[in-house]
Amino acid sequence: MRKVILFILLFFMLTSCQSNETIKIGVVGTMSGNKSELSVSGRRGIELAISKINEQGGLLGKEIEIIVKDDLNDVNRAVEVVKEFVDEDIEIVIGPFTSSMMLAAYDSIHAKEILYFSPTVSTDTLNEKDDQFIRFIAPSREQAIILNDVAVKNNHKKFIVIADETNFGFNQMLFQNFKEILEENNGQILELIEYTVLDSSMLDTMSAVIKNQDPDGVFVISCASDFAMVAQILSSKKIEVSMYGPLWAHTNDILRLGGEDIEHAYLVSGISYDNKNTDLNRVSLEYYDRYGEEMSFSAMYSYETMMALNSAIRKAHSSEWEKVKNALLDIKDYKGLQFQFTLDKYGDVNRPYQIDEVINGGFSTVED
Repeated sequence: MRKVILFILLFFMLTSCQSNETIKIGVVGTMSGNKSELSVSGRRGIELAISKINEQGGLLGKEIEIIVKDDLNDVNRAVEVVKEFVDEDIEIVIGPFTSSMMLAAYDSIHAKEILYFSPTVSTDTLNEKDDQFIRFIAPSREQAIILNDVAVKNNHKKFIVIADETNFGFNQMLFQNFKEILEENNGQILELIEYTVLDSSMLDTMSAVIKNQDPDGVFVISCASDFAMVAQILSSKKIEVSMYGPLWAHTNDILRLGGEDIEHAYLVSGISYDNKNTDLNRVSLEYYDRYGEEMSFSAMYSYETMMALNSAIRKAHSSEWEKVKNALLDIKDYKGLQFQFTLDKYGDVNRPYQIDEVINGGFSTVED
């Protein structure tokens, strides 16, 4: 009988150790395809943060393990991923990286025992909600404000807007905010062109409309690869117009894909490249050494998200989602790589944006 009891105790001890040997953090984003750069660089920022945490002993005496899933930029897949994480007993997830994927998964998240963090989802439709979603990026209206500031400075009043319909929630809100502020400044939207697939036919249609309307500026609400394609078709047809883009397009792909065709384009930026902060410079070098590319805003915000999560789990002495959320909001103030930022009671954050102009194949900050 004693042997049986000892065997049972040993069995439970072993199975307990096996099930608790790591803290699992889910990561979800569009990890494949031509719209993957935002998510891939975000995942890398998370990986870099986790490697540093694990090197310092991990969390609560355990190493962190990330479980990465590809949402394929598909709304149905975004919902499936929530169930998969729940089935795998993962309560903390970083991602997704676009507003459309977050909005698609939103109801499913709130029907489950799970907490989502996004470094890059900025849609205003999720502002001021006490929910199971925390974000580390400012609302999209802030992008509309700073883009209009530059438009006023450049005396650009007439705009055509091109918007990727697949990132619903983000593009509609950013367009509405941009239009509202532009009209307050006595400007106007000449036309809104929405697309789902940016093929040659659509590009020809866009360029014909732009040539005919002769706007001061074209605001392209898209990822970097699509922004570059629009710039290339305009250049090939000798259409000269100033191009404006959101933070979404400001990734490492934009310079590589756009080349000379995006010279003097204006893009919302989340990183000050003249920043002298030693933490940012150190981590940026570590990122470059590891991945062979510059640290984008998505990578930086994702790194900061994981570090904030690290602080919250330590404070909560737990990785259970409710305890982590309470600890995160209780801490409120976090030291970022550029500056301190604060989460409000809804789990929303404000960050300052800037505008970068592409000059000689690189980014140059547009001064106020």
